[in-house]
Amino acid sequence: MTDVQDTFGQAAALHQQGRLDEAEALYRQILETEPGHADAHHMLGVGACQRGDLEQGVRLIERAIAASPNDAVFHNNLGNALRENKRIDEALGAAGRSRDEYDLGALVLTAVSDDPEQAMCVARRSVAYYLMAIPDVSPRLIGTGVERAELVALRASLHDANANDGIETAAALIPDDLVHLLAVVGTADEVAQRLAELLRLGLDRVAPHHALGADAPASVRQLGAAVKALGGS
Repeated sequence: MTDVQDTFGQAAALHQQGRLDEAEALYRQILETEPGHADAHHMLGVGACQRGDLEQGVRLIERAIAASPNDAVFHNNLGNALRENKRIDEALGAAGRSRDEYDLGALVLTAVSDDPEQAMCVARRSVAYYLMAIPDVSPRLIGTGVERAELVALRASLHDANANDGIETAAALIPDDLVHLLAVVGTADEVAQRLAELLRLGLDRVAPHHALGADAPASVRQLGAAVKALGGS
Protein backbone atom coordinates (compact mmCIF):
# COMPACT_ATOMS: atom_id res chain seq x y z
CA MET A 1 0.00 0.00 0.00
CA THR A 2 2.82 2.40 0.83
CA ASP A 3 4.40 1.82 -2.60
CA VAL A 4 1.09 2.62 -4.29
CA GLN A 5 0.65 5.75 -2.18
CA ASP A 6 4.17 6.88 -3.00
CA THR A 7 3.60 6.26 -6.69
CA PHE A 8 0.33 8.17 -6.60
CA GLY A 9 2.06 11.07 -4.87
CA GLN A 10 4.71 11.14 -7.60
CA ALA A 11 2.03 11.01 -10.29
CA ALA A 12 0.05 13.82 -8.68
CA ALA A 13 3.18 15.99 -8.49
CA LEU A 14 3.90 15.40 -12.18
CA HIS A 15 0.28 16.16 -13.04
CA GLN A 16 0.50 19.41 -11.06
CA GLN A 17 3.54 20.35 -13.14
CA GLY A 18 1.66 19.73 -16.38
CA ARG A 19 3.67 16.59 -17.24
CA LEU A 20 0.57 14.60 -18.17
CA ASP A 21 2.27 11.80 -20.12
CA GLU A 22 4.49 10.88 -17.19
CA ALA A 23 1.69 11.25 -14.65
CA GLU A 24 -0.70 9.08 -16.67
CA ALA A 25 1.94 6.36 -17.03
CA LEU A 26 2.18 6.18 -13.23
CA TYR A 27 -1.62 6.21 -12.77
CA ARG A 28 -1.84 3.23 -15.14
CA GLN A 29 0.98 1.51 -13.27
CA ILE A 30 -1.08 1.85 -10.09
CA LEU A 31 -4.14 0.38 -11.81
CA GLU A 32 -2.13 -2.65 -12.88
CA THR A 33 -1.55 -3.33 -9.19
CA GLU A 34 -4.89 -2.08 -7.87
CA PRO A 35 -7.53 -2.07 -10.65
CA GLY A 36 -10.07 -0.48 -8.33
CA HIS A 37 -7.88 2.45 -7.24
CA ALA A 38 -10.46 5.25 -7.36
CA ASP A 39 -8.04 8.17 -7.25
CA ALA A 40 -5.99 6.80 -10.16
CA HIS A 41 -9.14 6.41 -12.29
CA HIS A 42 -10.24 9.89 -11.28
CA MET A 43 -6.96 11.58 -12.14
CA LEU A 44 -6.75 9.76 -15.46
CA GLY A 45 -10.23 11.10 -16.15
CA VAL A 46 -9.18 14.63 -15.20
CA GLY A 47 -6.17 14.32 -17.49
CA ALA A 48 -8.32 13.05 -20.35
CA CYS A 49 -10.66 16.03 -19.98
CA GLN A 50 -7.67 18.36 -19.92
CA ARG A 51 -6.57 16.85 -23.24
CA GLY A 52 -10.05 17.29 -24.69
CA ASP A 53 -10.89 13.56 -24.75
CA LEU A 54 -14.27 13.99 -23.12
CA GLU A 55 -15.65 10.53 -23.80
CA GLN A 56 -12.70 8.88 -22.09
CA GLY A 57 -12.72 11.44 -19.29
CA VAL A 58 -16.35 10.76 -18.47
CA ARG A 59 -15.83 6.99 -18.50
CA LEU A 60 -12.79 7.19 -16.21
CA ILE A 61 -14.42 9.52 -13.69
CA GLU A 62 -17.45 7.22 -13.71
CA ARG A 63 -15.15 4.33 -12.78
CA ALA A 64 -13.78 6.40 -9.90
CA ILE A 65 -17.32 7.12 -8.70
CA ALA A 66 -18.22 3.43 -8.98
CA ALA A 67 -15.25 2.58 -6.76
CA SER A 68 -15.89 5.44 -4.30
CA PRO A 69 -19.48 6.64 -4.75
CA ASN A 70 -19.46 9.02 -1.78
CA ASP A 71 -16.44 11.07 -2.82
CA ALA A 72 -17.78 14.58 -3.43
CA VAL A 73 -14.68 15.63 -5.39
CA PHE A 74 -15.29 12.95 -8.04
CA HIS A 75 -18.90 14.10 -8.46
CA ASN A 76 -17.76 17.72 -8.53
CA ASN A 77 -15.25 17.09 -11.31
CA LEU A 78 -17.80 15.18 -13.35
CA GLY A 79 -20.10 18.13 -12.81
CA ASN A 80 -17.37 20.53 -13.87
CA ALA A 81 -16.91 18.64 -17.11
CA LEU A 82 -20.63 18.53 -17.80
CA ARG A 83 -21.02 22.20 -16.96
CA GLU A 84 -17.99 23.80 -18.55
CA ASN A 85 -17.34 21.86 -21.74
CA LYS A 86 -19.72 22.60 -24.58
CA ARG A 87 -18.96 19.24 -26.23
CA ILE A 88 -19.94 17.18 -23.19
CA ASP A 89 -23.32 16.12 -24.64
CA GLU A 90 -21.46 14.72 -27.63
CA ALA A 91 -19.09 12.87 -25.31
CA LEU A 92 -21.92 11.47 -23.21
CA GLY A 93 -23.72 10.33 -26.33
CA ALA A 94 -20.59 8.54 -27.54
CA ALA A 95 -20.37 6.86 -24.16
CA GLY A 96 -24.01 5.76 -24.44
CA ARG A 97 -25.11 8.12 -21.67
CA SER A 98 -27.29 11.20 -21.27
CA ARG A 99 -27.27 14.14 -18.86
CA ASP A 100 -30.56 12.92 -17.39
CA GLU A 101 -28.76 9.89 -15.94
CA TYR A 102 -26.70 12.06 -13.58
CA ASP A 103 -27.64 13.57 -10.25
CA LEU A 104 -24.78 16.00 -9.75
CA GLY A 105 -24.26 17.29 -6.24
CA ALA A 106 -21.60 19.13 -4.31
CA LEU A 107 -20.79 19.28 -0.61
CA VAL A 108 -19.72 22.87 0.04
CA LEU A 109 -18.00 24.13 3.18
CA THR A 110 -19.80 27.29 4.30
CA ALA A 111 -19.07 29.88 6.99
CA VAL A 112 -21.88 32.33 7.70
CA SER A 113 -21.76 35.45 9.85
CA ASP A 114 -22.79 39.09 9.67
CA ASP A 115 -19.23 39.83 10.79
CA PRO A 116 -16.86 39.18 7.82
CA GLU A 117 -13.86 38.66 10.12
CA GLN A 118 -15.77 36.13 12.22
CA ALA A 119 -16.87 34.23 9.10
CA MET A 120 -13.28 34.07 7.84
CA CYS A 121 -12.02 32.98 11.25
CA VAL A 122 -14.48 30.10 11.41
CA ALA A 123 -13.77 29.06 7.82
CA ARG A 124 -10.00 29.29 8.29
CA ARG A 125 -10.17 26.97 11.30
CA SER A 126 -12.20 24.38 9.36
CA VAL A 127 -9.84 24.55 6.39
CA ALA A 128 -6.89 24.04 8.74
CA TYR A 129 -8.48 20.90 10.19
CA TYR A 130 -9.23 19.65 6.67
CA LEU A 131 -5.68 20.16 5.42
CA MET A 132 -4.22 18.47 8.48
CA ALA A 133 -6.58 15.49 8.17
CA ILE A 134 -6.03 14.73 4.46
CA PRO A 135 -2.55 13.32 3.66
CA ASP A 136 -2.36 14.94 0.22
CA VAL A 137 -5.04 17.27 -1.10
CA SER A 138 -3.04 18.45 -4.13
CA PRO A 139 -4.78 16.11 -6.63
CA ARG A 140 -8.07 17.72 -5.63
CA LEU A 141 -6.75 21.21 -6.35
CA ILE A 142 -5.23 20.63 -9.78
CA GLY A 143 -6.00 23.54 -12.06
CA THR A 144 -6.42 26.03 -9.20
CA GLY A 145 -2.88 27.38 -9.28
CA VAL A 146 -2.00 25.92 -5.89
CA GLU A 147 1.27 23.98 -6.09
CA ARG A 148 1.73 20.65 -4.33
CA ALA A 149 4.99 21.79 -2.73
CA GLU A 150 3.16 24.74 -1.16
CA LEU A 151 0.51 22.43 0.31
CA VAL A 152 3.07 19.97 1.67
CA ALA A 153 4.98 22.78 3.38
CA LEU A 154 1.78 24.36 4.69
CA ARG A 155 0.52 21.05 6.07
CA ALA A 156 3.77 20.51 7.96
CA SER A 157 3.60 24.03 9.38
CA LEU A 158 -0.03 23.50 10.42
CA HIS A 159 0.80 20.35 12.35
CA ASP A 160 3.74 22.03 14.11
CA ALA A 161 1.74 25.13 15.01
CA ASN A 162 -1.25 23.09 16.21
CA ALA A 163 0.96 20.86 18.37
CA ASN A 164 2.87 23.76 19.89
CA ASP A 165 0.35 26.59 20.12
CA GLY A 166 -3.11 25.27 19.24
CA ILE A 167 -5.54 25.40 16.34
CA GLU A 168 -6.01 29.17 16.30
CA THR A 169 -2.29 29.72 15.69
CA ALA A 170 -2.31 27.01 13.04
CA ALA A 171 -5.39 28.43 11.31
CA ALA A 172 -3.75 31.86 11.08
CA LEU A 173 -1.27 30.31 8.62
CA ILE A 174 -4.01 29.66 6.02
CA PRO A 175 -3.96 32.40 3.35
CA ASP A 176 -7.23 34.08 2.44
CA ASP A 177 -7.18 32.86 -1.16
CA LEU A 178 -6.98 29.23 -0.02
CA VAL A 179 -9.90 29.76 2.37
CA HIS A 180 -12.02 31.15 -0.47
CA LEU A 181 -10.93 28.30 -2.73
CA LEU A 182 -12.13 25.66 -0.27
CA ALA A 183 -15.10 27.42 1.35
CA VAL A 184 -17.95 29.83 0.66
CA VAL A 185 -17.71 32.62 3.22
CA GLY A 186 -19.91 35.64 3.97
CA THR A 187 -23.27 36.75 5.26
CA ALA A 188 -26.25 34.43 4.95
CA ASP A 189 -27.46 36.29 1.86
CA GLU A 190 -24.00 36.25 0.22
CA VAL A 191 -23.51 32.52 0.82
CA ALA A 192 -27.03 31.73 -0.37
CA GLN A 193 -26.38 33.70 -3.58
CA ARG A 194 -23.16 31.78 -4.19
CA LEU A 195 -24.89 28.43 -3.66
CA ALA A 196 -27.60 29.52 -6.09
CA GLU A 197 -24.89 30.36 -8.64
CA LEU A 198 -23.52 26.83 -8.35
CA LEU A 199 -26.97 25.43 -9.09
CA ARG A 200 -27.35 27.71 -12.11
CA LEU A 201 -24.01 26.46 -13.41
CA GLY A 202 -25.46 22.98 -13.76
CA LEU A 203 -25.41 21.16 -10.43
CA ASP A 204 -28.60 19.40 -9.39
CA ARG A 205 -28.10 20.00 -5.69
CA VAL A 206 -25.71 21.72 -3.30
CA ALA A 207 -25.36 20.58 0.30
CA PRO A 208 -23.85 23.19 2.66
CA HIS A 209 -21.46 21.79 5.25
CA HIS A 210 -21.42 24.39 7.99
CA ALA A 211 -18.07 25.27 9.54
CA LEU A 212 -18.42 24.95 13.29
CA GLY A 213 -18.31 28.12 15.36
CA ALA A 214 -19.78 29.50 18.54
CA ASP A 215 -22.91 30.69 16.70
CA ALA A 216 -23.24 27.72 14.35
CA PRO A 217 -26.94 26.99 15.11
CA ALA A 218 -27.91 30.60 14.41
CA SER A 219 -25.81 30.64 11.22
CA VAL A 220 -27.51 27.50 9.97
CA ARG A 221 -30.93 29.05 10.56
CA GLN A 222 -29.90 32.30 8.84
CA LEU A 223 -28.57 30.47 5.80
CA GLY A 224 -31.68 28.30 5.62
CA ALA A 225 -33.89 31.38 5.64
CA ALA A 226 -31.77 33.09 2.97
CA VAL A 227 -31.86 30.02 0.72
CA LYS A 228 -35.63 29.74 1.16
CA ALA A 229 -36.02 33.41 0.25
CA LEU A 230 -34.20 32.71 -3.02
CA GLY A 231 -36.64 29.92 -3.78
CA GLY A 232 -34.37 27.02 -2.71
CA SER A 233 -35.34 24.07 -0.59
